[in-house]
Amino acid sequence: METNPVVECILSRRSVRKYKKNPLPADTLAAVLRCGIYAPTAWHREPWAIRVLQDSAALDRFNGSLLQWMREIRHPALGHFQEPNASVLYHAPVLVVIAGDMGRSPMAPADCFLAAENILLAAWSFSIGSCIIASAVEFLKSAGGGAWRSALQIPAGHEPVVAAVLGYAADGWEGAMALRDDSRIGHVHGAAGELP
Repeated sequence: METNPVVECILSRRSVRKYKKNPLPADTLAAVLRCGIYAPTAWHREPWAIRVLQDSAALDRFNGSLLQWMREIRHPALGHFQEPNASVLYHAPVLVVIAGDMGRSPMAPADCFLAAENILLAAWSFSIGSCIIASAVEFLKSAGGGAWRSALQIPAGHEPVVAAVLGYAADGWEGAMALRDDSRIGHVHGAAGELP
């Protein structure tokens, strides 16, 4: 089969959990984020609000608030972040939060994840790593995350749907990805008359 750069990008992307401190070039980050708003969207509603946090001190404060909340609720993932310099954001230089306007579209969560997927794949095409941070969304949706929802200027009526970090992968980040099970793909055969 002929090499296809899009397919190669999709099949080679991995979640990165170790980052360099280097900031991302502004033009590259802008291109990556622009790919997000070109994602498919149900009924062309574009219900997303994308917020980007890059200030290192603010990222440290967000991480501290997130860790404190995880301790308070005894989050099941907390065991992975016990070392003194623990970062749920893996010390990445960029946090992207995508919130959806649930009143604008019942498909807002799916639309937001489609935008996130575009961002993650576009980032990888520039050799920029990424990782979804589910606990950040849980935190932002909680009562304790209200101050951060305001700080991130998440519009009224929008609910945080997906959060991801971006950055250049640090040396030694590599981890083997489990092979995916092709048997989960099924082809339905039959003439139209044989189907309901």
